[in-house]
Amino acid sequence: LFLHVDPGNAQAKDTYSLLHSGSWCNEQPLLDFGNKGVNPTVLSDDACQEICTNDPACEVYAFGFQPEFGALRCATYSQCSPGGAVSDGGTVSVYRRQHSAVSASSLMGNCFVLLASPMETPPIPDEAVAKMRKYFLAN
Repeated sequence: LFLHVDPGNAQAKDTYSLLHSGSWCNEQPLLDFGNKGVNPTVLSDDACQEICTNDPACEVYAFGFQPEFGALRCATYSQCSPGGAVSDGGTVSVYRRQHSAVSASSLMGNCFVLLASPMETPPIPDEAVAKMRKYFLAN
């Protein structure tokens, strides 16, 4: 019996949950856009989240406004411990990545089973195939 699963076309979307707000992370960022007004190219929380999603090393992202520099800031991190509270009237929210698993139903059509036996194997009855499909779609 050989089971091959190719998740190539299966899509799972990671989600994010609020880790904390009011302070940036103590750790060195993986990427940093807009820190102290330098390179403020990320203009929305959604864009910052997408940057994190596209980087396998990113587990946390922070997005906020720095009034002192008049700039938005997006920073990504592999981990995060809260730093000192933002004291200049700025805002920041820090989000942790929640990895999602690929469900069995999203793999349907991307897997096959090869049965090998020295004897001739009878075909799998249609009702058995239907039961397997129903099981995978339910899970």
